[in-house]
Amino acid sequence: MPLRIWFAVILLAAAVSGCNKKSTLPTDATPALPVASFGPPVTEVEAMAFGKKFVEALQKKDRAKFDAFMRMDDFWQRCVQDMGLTAQDRAALLKGMNAASTKFYNDLTSVCDNGGELTLLGVRANRGRAEVVIRSAGPEGTNYFVCTPARFPDGSIAMEDLLLATSGEPISLTLRRLMIAILQPILGSRVRLAQKEQEL
Repeated sequence: MPLRIWFAVILLAAAVSGCNKKSTLPTDATPALPVASFGPPVTEVEAMAFGKKFVEALQKKDRAKFDAFMRMDDFWQRCVQDMGLTAQDRAALLKGMNAASTKFYNDLTSVCDNGGELTLLGVRANRGRAEVVIRSAGPEGTNYFVCTPARFPDGSIAMEDLLLATSGEPISLTLRRLMIAILQPILGSRVRLAQKEQEL
């Protein structure tokens, strides 16, 4: 099965959208590498403005703005940036990730379709970073998202990582663990992992 198909299958079944099943996988995985620092840190005022625009994009189902705020291609690449993958492997991975990104977008926007709502609760300071807190409430329950915005090299403010309350960890960590589980059997020694990730 092509690598991109493997990723589409695995990630669509993952808890990216906040399923309530408790994972039994080992936890020794490394989150995505941070965005290279550029300019001053995102302020609380800038984070609040980002949060408002992000929620509005979801409420209005503006996929273009959602993609601009999430910067998924950059996000996926940072998840595997240190694994030593070839350009061909990374390209195949990104194609598979597009399906997972679409599912995540559809899950978030469908909340409002089913009588629920997305609410920007505010901004909090955590370890010197401004984080945006969003609540998703609908027929299937309530979830909270903690978004960490960053200033990217082009000067724009977009998502660096996103923590889901139902999974209890950043999605970069969930995805990294899943990537290791699927990449290692397929690519073998072509995947470079940190020592603590070897047993995954």
